[in-house]
Amino acid sequence: TNGLAWFTDTIQLSERMVFHSGTNQGFISLIALVPGRKVGVVLLSNSDRFEEVHNELAVEILRLMIETKNGVRPEKAPEPDGATVDESILVDYSGKYVVNEEVVEVIQRRSGLRLLYNNAEIRLEPAGMRRYALKHRLINVKDMTVQFFIDPSKGDIMVLTIGGSYHIVCPKYPQVDEIPPLRLELTGTYTIRPRFPSAYGGSDLLGEVEISIQDGVLRTSDGKTLLPITDSDILIVGGIFDGEVMEYDRSSTRLTWQNVIYERR
Repeated sequence: TNGLAWFTDTIQLSERMVFHSGTNQGFISLIALVPGRKVGVVLLSNSDRFEEVHNELAVEILRLMIETKNGVRPEKAPEPDGATVDESILVDYSGKYVVNEEVVEVIQRRSGLRLLYNNAEIRLEPAGMRRYALKHRLINVKDMTVQFFIDPSKGDIMVLTIGGSYHIVCPKYPQVDEIPPLRLELTGTYTIRPRFPSAYGGSDLLGEVEISIQDGVLRTSDGKTLLPITDSDILIVGGIFDGEVMEYDRSSTRLTWQNVIYERR
């Protein structure tokens, strides 16, 4: 089971939702709950492509369940008119966020918020409560919005919505003034080997992966974002494996995750 993610009126149910997702050997599961309405749904799939639609599908199923149970379709909370923004809270939105296998940065300019992606600066135009529309004259960001949720107890998140229905929960990556020694210690080239060789047809070598620090973020060459939370637990942040933990043995410098072992070269 992966980590906890939550958002409220982003999904137009005006309710607190809880998502638990997990993946193992190509199988993907999602548990979505609306505790206040006492409804929930469990989705199972044997295709990794399911990750592209499972959030949208869960939201639509829950919407129908609530409508059926209560005999009325829940109404979307009204958006405030105009583009009035409390400038004092924009600093809380600034930082790096993990969007699936990529890292983007939100910065504050004198003229408002900007999202930095692939060397492009995309304007965030106020569109409602904590919600911003993406605007750029050259990049196609039509029908894309982001919404910010600040919660120190669970971790801040940004929810990226595409086309009004497909939602991606993007955890915020903690930033520090000085890179901690453990992040530096984890960098290097690793050989990937199976923990249980029989699970991979007896093969003893599954490939290599490079772990490096990119602009303060610990990243792997195969697209994972890593965050040490203890001396032995390395959290995977964002993407399909969000919330899963790699075990780090400092004496052997090995990383263990699911059915594989990362051995430093």
